[in-house]
Amino acid sequence: MAFCDNCGAKLGDNEKFCPNCGKAASSNAPAKAEVINDDDVSANKGISVLSYLGPLVFIPLFARKNSDYAQFHARQGFTLFVIEVAYSILSGILTSLIKHWTINTLSWLASVGLFVIALIGFINCLSGKKKPVPLVGGLDLFGVFTGKK
Repeated sequence: MAFCDNCGAKLGDNEKFCPNCGKAASSNAPAKAEVINDDDVSANKGISVLSYLGPLVFIPLFARKNSDYAQFHARQGFTLFVIEVAYSILSGILTSLIKHWTINTLSWLASVGLFVIALIGFINCLSGKKKPVPLVGGLDLFGVFTGKK
């Protein structure tokens, strides 16, 4: 059974347009749900939470290469870590060159935002979910750097 990408209505097997909203059906194939292996989650949840604790991301990234769950969170954590390092460098340069309260405030808000994103990833990991974190979850900088997907 296929569903409309726009409104979620059920589509027939050969329907080109949604009978509910009229939008073109982009894909008549059923959506694939991500299968989570409960054994993988329970065995690797403890080490996977390290993915969201800065440089500790390298522990699950290299110690649990055969775990889909650990690699999912480690790749997200790596992307977040690279963004945090780049942000720290840029923030340090800007705050030392431009001594104005707006730069300090924006820098502080960005720090809080990165912390909240990491906290969401940490909570998702502890909950046993393979859910991308907001804003940066779709990026895979580890794959970009290593050429591995």
